[in-house]
Amino acid sequence: MPLQPAVINRTPCTCFSAPPYARLRKLSVLTLCLALALSTASCKKNPHKLLEEGNASFSQGKYSEAVIYYARALQADPKFAEAHYRMGMTQMKLGSWAAAYQELLRAVGLQPDNWKAQLDLGQLELAGSKRQEAKDRALLILKSNPNDADAQMLLSSAEAALGNSKEALDEANKAVAMAPNRSVVYLNLGRLQAQANHLPEAEESFKKAQSLDHASVVPLLALGKFYQQQKRWTDAEMSFKDAIQLAPKDVPPRGDLAVLYFSQGQEAEGEKVLANAKEQLSGDPNAYRLLGDYYLARGQTAKALAEFELLSSKYPNDLSVRRAYAQLLILNHRVDDANAQVQQILQKAPQDVEALVLEGQIQVLQNHTDEAITTLQQAVKDAPDNPLAHYQLGLAYNQKPNAQQAESE
Repeated sequence: MPLQPAVINRTPCTCFSAPPYARLRKLSVLTLCLALALSTASCKKNPHKLLEEGNASFSQGKYSEAVIYYARALQADPKFAEAHYRMGMTQMKLGSWAAAYQELLRAVGLQPDNWKAQLDLGQLELAGSKRQEAKDRALLILKSNPNDADAQMLLSSAEAALGNSKEALDEANKAVAMAPNRSVVYLNLGRLQAQANHLPEAEESFKKAQSLDHASVVPLLALGKFYQQQKRWTDAEMSFKDAIQLAPKDVPPRGDLAVLYFSQGQEAEGEKVLANAKEQLSGDPNAYRLLGDYYLARGQTAKALAEFELLSSKYPNDLSVRRAYAQLLILNHRVDDANAQVQQILQKAPQDVEALVLEGQIQVLQNHTDEAITTLQQAVKDAPDNPLAHYQLGLAYNQKPNAQQAESE
């Protein structure tokens, strides 16, 4: 499930507490003013300094920490456009798309000529199926920056999403003319050519992208997926293997190679790739979960249960693994075992919303209806956009029975 945005404490500053009135009368005006000045200085930090601290956390990949710094900067100055922009970027890293969208909207509202923010906002609009809005935003950027290849690519993608394939190709070719030495413009063109069934031209574009960026696996993966779509299995396999050789610690090339084998019915080969990823990249959660997640996606519950049991034992601090294991235990009617896992998670992270939802789900199964409602109400309060929390709360109300509240949830 997507990460939820960090909860920010917006409690007003209380580091200066006024003394009782009787004592105030005894303080000189100078003393009181000095106390207030010192209090204000300690409570309100320079928003630009907070922005710098947030940027430092962001650069280190500490996104939840960065959110806190940006929030404090915005608390000090709600019209700080750059802080809104950086907050939006951070929320994107956390996968909180709605929050990111709102922050980017605020950023461009305060600073319309922040073209990077406008571009990021347009890309979010396109991803959210706001096709015309994305097109309009691309045109806005290009009006002031006619040689902005990124905005030109956004325009081409928006045209394609609107069903205007000829216009999309025309705009993509303009992006190539603007930045003929950038790999990404050829990737964009190749993708649109493939969609328009211009296959030889698409292959040429993907190869050109790869020739311009030998150090990146992205063009190799794009070329491999293109070959896979054309059922050119050997060429696709070679591209994915080249990507693995180029970046042996990257997870996506291994996942793509496994998918290639699975699409051909080569189950054993695909599982071997995922097992090797788990063994060779044992410190990367995205790698060691690949095999278990594959079993889950295939509905192979028994294999998934065995795999996540091993993972939860080997990686006890990985709460996402523990949650997946608990859910599998519930599906296999091992409710007491699942509850033991959930309680261990909540001991480490009492506010873990997904664990609270699991606890509520277990309480429903155990017919502890009132406890389930209390637990799930807390989960909904902490994460009002979590659909599973609402669904389980609906089940709890239905068990009460309270049909009206159940239907609402």
